[in-house]
Amino acid sequence: RVYTFGATGILNALDARDGKVVWSRNAAADTEKKVPDWGFAGSPLVTGDAVIVAAAGRLAAYDLATGKVRWMGPAGGAGYSSPHLATIGDQTQVLLVNGAGIVAVAPTDGTLLWKHEWRGDGIIQPALTADGDLLIGSGSGIGDGSKTGTLRLKVAHGPSGWTVEERWTSI
Repeated sequence: RVYTFGATGILNALDARDGKVVWSRNAAADTEKKVPDWGFAGSPLVTGDAVIVAAAGRLAAYDLATGKVRWMGPAGGAGYSSPHLATIGDQTQVLLVNGAGIVAVAPTDGTLLWKHEWRGDGIIQPALTADGDLLIGSGSGIGDGSKTGTLRLKVAHGPSGWTVEERWTSI
């Protein structure tokens, strides 16, 4: 199969041999998000038996076989970033940069693992450094109080749960 996510919020599962639609969902309607100014712009993420999309800053997961909604992530600020699969602290998680900052959820059920508020444009993909830190960025300078620059975070899991520490920012 091939999974596509269009600018109007339509998620399609297509047969890779002939391009026929296997199933289709309206992620905009499912997440109750209106189409952003420049449309939805993220790429679908296939992990396990689910496909995950970001609809204007909110994650939504669908069953690969049927298209049935699996889970909805927490509401967040608008954004154009794609869901990003990462392993932090030996735990696989889906990261999403949105206008409110960054969130991490469990890929199986969408449970919020941690979040960090850092108002930005929600466009740039997060990046893991070689030593396990996380970089997030914002760059459009849209004039609404959003930050422009890069933030380095140390994310760790300990006995009392997840912690997020700002190491530095280029702002």
